[in-house]
Amino acid sequence: MTITAKNYAASALHDMRAITRALISDDSFRRDITNIRMLGGIIENAQHFSLPDGGRILDAKMKGLYGRDLRLPYQYTTIEYYQEEPDGEFPNNLILAAEFPLEEYESVRKVFPDMESGDIFILVSFMSRVNAYDSRHEEMSERGRRFYHGKWYPSPFAWVMPSKNLWGERREDSVGIRCRPIPLLPDTICRRYGLSEQEMLDLMALTPHSQPTNEMESDMIEILQSMQTYCYSVFELCEALTCSNIKAEVREKISPKVQRKREKKGKMPLFETKILTVDMEGKMSGKGEYQGGTHASPRQHLRRGHIRRYQSGLQIWVNSCVVGSDTNGKIDKRYKLI
Repeated sequence: MTITAKNYAASALHDMRAITRALISDDSFRRDITNIRMLGGIIENAQHFSLPDGGRILDAKMKGLYGRDLRLPYQYTTIEYYQEEPDGEFPNNLILAAEFPLEEYESVRKVFPDMESGDIFILVSFMSRVNAYDSRHEEMSERGRRFYHGKWYPSPFAWVMPSKNLWGERREDSVGIRCRPIPLLPDTICRRYGLSEQEMLDLMALTPHSQPTNEMESDMIEILQSMQTYCYSVFELCEALTCSNIKAEVREKISPKVQRKREKKGKMPLFETKILTVDMEGKMSGKGEYQGGTHASPRQHLRRGHIRRYQSGLQIWVNSCVVGSDTNGKIDKRYKLI
């Protein structure tokens, strides 16, 4: 698998600080600036992960997560990956995920009234580096637009979801998830669409499957659909790390000496980033013991990669492979990628 993404988090943090400086004199963006600084704090304190291009790891349809409480590998986590786009506009993606206690954000209790004190909720936001001017941000000041072009900029919305009681109905090709959008850049949203505070909050009732009735709702639904994709990458990371034979390893050790040199030259820092590796050598039974196979060898066929769950609750990832004996015949399986 190819991993193109590199140092997206540091680059995004640099650009957010520049945008904040550009908007700081405009009091009408006060809430936006506060939230952008909050996202910057997540990046500064996060553990950083790089995913293969496309942002997929196991693609096991969350079978390893379903029914469990969702917890991030670290309280603050970033996920970066490169996504080839037909128009080449948003190829660089950075996802910010953070865990917060409910007490810190009482507004989330209104979204999920069944949550209790002490419960954890997860916030997922995303940022993209824009390679072309986006007319949807004309509400920014001229000074702000100069910094916006070609820079990282956060989505105006984020997803929030409870760590407990997250899952809804499971179907053959999909899983229901209890998540709701919240505004991250409320000043930008209200100014762009000429909305009152209540009208903006009413937008939060939309879902990725809603039918739009105007341009504003169409934009909102498009953003929500994009956010679904980014949330799936968070689930992919969490699901992979439930497998005992998948480990997070540092992609490249960053020398303090190199960091100091970069700082003196005015360059961005390099964040130490983790990638996932799979150990396929270990073999064990549900009791933690290796056991040889006892069934007759089946016809030779391709077995897709999957999560294997043992009786003890242990999970491992099994790579796709050819199994069985060709003397008993072959089964030709072809899988359509959609």
